[in-house]
Amino acid sequence: MKPLLTLTGLLLCCLCLKPFLSVAATTVTAENEESVKAAMLLKFPLFVYWPKQVQTKRQRLGLCVLGSKNLKNALYRISLSSDQAYHFYLLDKISELSDSCHILFIDKSKRALLSYILGQVQNKPVLTVSDIDDFAESGGIIQISNIGSRLTIEINIDAAVSADLKISSVLLNLSQ
Repeated sequence: MKPLLTLTGLLLCCLCLKPFLSVAATTVTAENEESVKAAMLLKFPLFVYWPKQVQTKRQRLGLCVLGSKNLKNALYRISLSSDQAYHFYLLDKISELSDSCHILFIDKSKRALLSYILGQVQNKPVLTVSDIDDFAESGGIIQISNIGSRLTIEINIDAAVSADLKISSVLLNLSQ
């Protein structure tokens, strides 16, 4: 088994972490909250170790957004000015979820369907992220919360292990 972080990997993580930390430390207003969430979503995969079937060099990760057109628009705006290589999908229904979704953001508006949605991706290598209260306790992997005009994250390690995902200690140290 390869070590999780080599010296080169550690340096790369530090370089990648700097913009993440500046985003996480940003005071969030109603006007920029979706943009900050989008920036976080684009950075999370840099701190996740994916299973071999996902780790192909030519494959772009699929970032799926269930229920938030504003977040998808913010993702597009940010990705145009960066070299992030993702396919973006805006899902209207959970039935549109496919194997192309490696990262799934579930909007607050889908709270009533949360158990069903999480059941659809259970034991699959899908990084689930949401701003739903108690998302991590409900079986999601990363919960984004707005606490005192700052976005914070909570990570459910057991859910990540069930999805065969390994979360970097760098990201774990940022969580509550």
